[in-house]
Amino acid sequence: MKRMLLTILAVFMIGNMLFASISFSGSARVRPRYDLKIYNPGSDETTYKGDVYFQYWAKLNINGKLGAGYFFKGQISHNSPAWWSTMGDGKDLPSTSSQGSGQSPSIAFTEICLGYQGEKLGWKMGRFTYGHNTALDIHFYPTKALDIPYFIFNNNGITGGEISYKLAKAKVRAAVSWDENSLDYQNYIDLEGDSVVYDQNGFTGIVDATIPLGKIAIAPTVLLSTGKTMSNPFTAGVKAQYKKEGLLLKTEFGYTISDHTADEYRYSGIIVRAEARKKIGFGTLRFMYDYSNMNYTKWAGTNDATGLYGKFHYTWLEYTMPLYKSDLGSIVARPVWRWYYSDLEATGEVFVRNKIELFFQYTF
Repeated sequence: MKRMLLTILAVFMIGNMLFASISFSGSARVRPRYDLKIYNPGSDETTYKGDVYFQYWAKLNINGKLGAGYFFKGQISHNSPAWWSTMGDGKDLPSTSSQGSGQSPSIAFTEICLGYQGEKLGWKMGRFTYGHNTALDIHFYPTKALDIPYFIFNNNGITGGEISYKLAKAKVRAAVSWDENSLDYQNYIDLEGDSVVYDQNGFTGIVDATIPLGKIAIAPTVLLSTGKTMSNPFTAGVKAQYKKEGLLLKTEFGYTISDHTADEYRYSGIIVRAEARKKIGFGTLRFMYDYSNMNYTKWAGTNDATGLYGKFHYTWLEYTMPLYKSDLGSIVARPVWRWYYSDLEATGEVFVRNKIELFFQYTF
């Protein structure tokens, strides 16, 4: 594996030196985290679970320009939630006899994208970064809509295709995310014992636009899934952003509803976000608050009941401090506090999680 990676990097480096059409960039992070989980706070069954651990990640970005607007984008990283690897967690060890300190995260192409970008028209296909918003969160992860699940569990991207067009100052995109492509052979399904071939092809269509209006930008988003195994939701959302020197204000709203594919997965829900970023001192302060609720009809495990599944709250507070900057790269530190609260009225369970972290990031 290491020899293969070195060979790939050598080919890219030689190509860069000979043709000057391939460029590299990347980043590396390390973060210590205190993770405190509280189950059913304020009750006789309150349980606390706290842990301190270190996580790290690295990305190598590859950009190839073919001329006439054609390009290739690749990314090499660890294929895990949000690309993070946890030190000493017993994964990615050389052997079953290895100590946790022998861990080396596996690597993969976490982005492989072929595309074209002209003055107005552009397209791309493969595995690529799509960009994050709350409509994506609640559409793909309705019961885990808070704590940026699309960014974490989808690594902020889709596998599929996208076409974009610039119309005056606005930009319109249409994309297809291929979510399921399975061909399962299931034996003895019918009474005669005949084999049945089950073909499942599920995908999501996404249409969005970015419309600048002076210092304000409006970005509506619509998503529709079809052919998926459990449910095929429809989601509509909008993001509004105000930006001036040293200040960013943002608000988002999203609504989702399933198409009643199966009785146990009928649901609807909303998500709301308010965010502010302000330059204070030598750094930037960021605060974000998210709220979501989910209503169900015959949700699995609720005895065919109808009502509120749960309410969810989430806050994010951080301060980004630049430590070093040059023409070759930069170093920043970010203390972060993330607080998550869920109240599952369908089951009576309450859960609170605090994540206190200190990021150190090198960008090159």
